[in-house]
Formats: sequence, C-alpha cells, structure tokens
Amino acid sequence: REVLRKELSIDAVMADLPPLIDGTREGAQRVAEIVRNLRRLSFTNPGGAEMFDLAEVARTAGAWAVSGRKSRVNLEFDLPESLNVRGNAGAIHQVLVNLVENALDAMEGVAEPKLKLSVRKEGVNAVAVVQDNGPGIPEDCLLKVFDPFFTTKPPGRGTGLGLWISWNIVKDHGGAIEAGNQPGGGAAVLFTLPLDPLKPRRQV
Repeated sequence: REVLRKELSIDAVMADLPPLIDGTREGAQRVAEIVRNLRRLSFTNPGGAEMFDLAEVARTAGAWAVSGRKSRVNLEFDLPESLNVRGNAGAIHQVLVNLVENALDAMEGVAEPKLKLSVRKEGVNAVAVVQDNGPGIPEDCLLKVFDPFFTTKPPGRGTGLGLWISWNIVKDHGGAIEAGNQPGGGAAVLFTLPLDPLKPRRQV
C-alpha cells in the first residue's frame, strides 16, 4: 500500500487539494459575479424612459453604497433641490452605485476617507461627479478603465465589468463618461446626461 501511495503521489495530491478547492470556489464566485453583471447590463436598456430626479437618485445611491461598508467614510453631497432628466432611473442608480463603490475600494487604507457626490446642470446636460481622496488612477490606466474586464484591484476582487457596464448605460442614455485625477489628489469620475434627449436639437 505504501509503495502504491508513493507511485501515485497520493500524499502530494492530498496536500494540493485545499488550495485547488479554494481556487475552484473563487473561480466559481468570479464567474457568478460576471454573469450577474452581464444580466444587469441586459436589463438596463433605457427603453420606456421616463423623467426622474437625478439629484434624488444620486442621494439614494450614495447613501446606499456607503451604508454597506464597515469603515467610516465622510460622504458629502452637493446636489440641487431637484434636476429632472429622462431615462431609466434604475440604470442610472446602478451607475452611481458602481462609481461610489469603486471610490470606496480605492480609499481602503486612507486614514480619513472622503467622498463627494455632486450633481449640477450645464447647458442642455446634467452632470454627475464622484470624487474621492484615494491614491488616484495610474496615468497608464486612464484610457483603459472603461474596457471590459480591466481592473486595478487585487486578484479575486472585482470583475472589471462595473465601469464598462456604467459606460454602456450612460452611452445608451445619450451621455458621456470620463475618469481623471484631481490636482489635489484622488480620482474623479464624471458623466453627463442630456436633460431631455427626445427634444429635437436645433440645426446650425
């Protein structure tokens, strides 16, 4: 029996089983998260768009995302009393939650994490901005952050789909989204939405 154990390397196989099982479990969880994200994208088509208050959606999304974290975060809102836009309120809520959660992840280890969520009107657009005081986004990553499956998070954390899904949702609403670094440190992600995309634009 001992000879057979040595020939089949049973002891070595048994020693490798725990990390293999952990890796399989982690992989399955990652696949499940990817599927959830893709399903979320498939249900966020802005068809049947309605007018909704972007300021209220931003307040709800920010508070909801922060409430699920153990660490204390100084959350600041800079919102108008109301700012109505046309679109899918649930989809835009998901965009804001994605951006806030990314900012919270980036501020892990920061002694006094601060997050600011602002909404304002600029011309024919509504603008939403999420700012943090984390380490910022590496310069060589700024053009990649909205690519599918791209992530700067450690292995096993994040699928790299959150910002890609957010980019698609904003684009489907006729808006634009961009990420950058603030002069004083930290990252900022900004997206715009047309106040009323169904209103005909004046031809010049």
